[in-house]
Amino acid sequence: MNNRLRKVEVKKVELHQVNLSNSNFSKSIFSEPLGSILCVAFSSDGKLWASGDADKNIYIWRVADGQFITNCLGHTNWVRSLVFHPQKPILISSSNDCTVKLWNIDTGECLATLEGHIGHVWSIALSPDGNTLASASDDLTVKLWNVSTRECLHTLAEYTEQIRAMEFSPNSNLIATGGDECTIKLWDVSSGELWQSLTGHENSIRSVAFSADGSMLASGSEDETIRLWNTQTGSCIKTLKAKRLYEGMNITGATGLTEGQKETLLALGAIM
Repeated sequence: MNNRLRKVEVKKVELHQVNLSNSNFSKSIFSEPLGSILCVAFSSDGKLWASGDADKNIYIWRVADGQFITNCLGHTNWVRSLVFHPQKPILISSSNDCTVKLWNIDTGECLATLEGHIGHVWSIALSPDGNTLASASDDLTVKLWNVSTRECLHTLAEYTEQIRAMEFSPNSNLIATGGDECTIKLWDVSSGELWQSLTGHENSIRSVAFSADGSMLASGSEDETIRLWNTQTGSCIKTLKAKRLYEGMNITGATGLTEGQKETLLALGAIM
């Protein structure tokens, strides 16, 4: 008999006592067995998506019907970041095991392991042309890799604090990085040289994004501002900041408030 399983509740079932021989799982999606999901990614054509988790697993699924395609096994610690190659059938992952791995998306085979970092590899980014991979690590470096040869091209090491964000320019010539130093750095991809340093944020930078033509860069920071930058001159074009909940509310002389309540109101924009 070919049993088709569509939906089943197994939270309180000891699965080693269940006979699932000859069952067809083609329409089944398993959610409970997965560890904490730390990263997800879509393929550039939108047909596949992948997840990486705290159980060291990577799963690849088909978007149209939820069909499980394959899993990629080989990392020995948490899987932190995923990116699909825009032209080739390759998924790239980074992990707390200090490595970056390239996978065949059809078979789950590990095609290469990129080694060199000595700390957790928190994030990876792939250039739009698919030629260069960037990896950011706890070791306070960003490494640039040739995707075809797997060679480390450059190590960008002028950091003193954690790198939190990075992105390639649309023409793949520059990469922007930011983090706890509160400074955005623009690097020349071909030479590995620092091209511009953009200063102005007062707290950790959590995200960066280039405009479609690469002429502007947007950055988001824990200082509660978004800054827009001219990538050619390095000048800040505009600073955006949303009003906080109690922006400008004057609580000078107010009574009945605990010190904790006052600190909360001040953090939300009140003045005194």
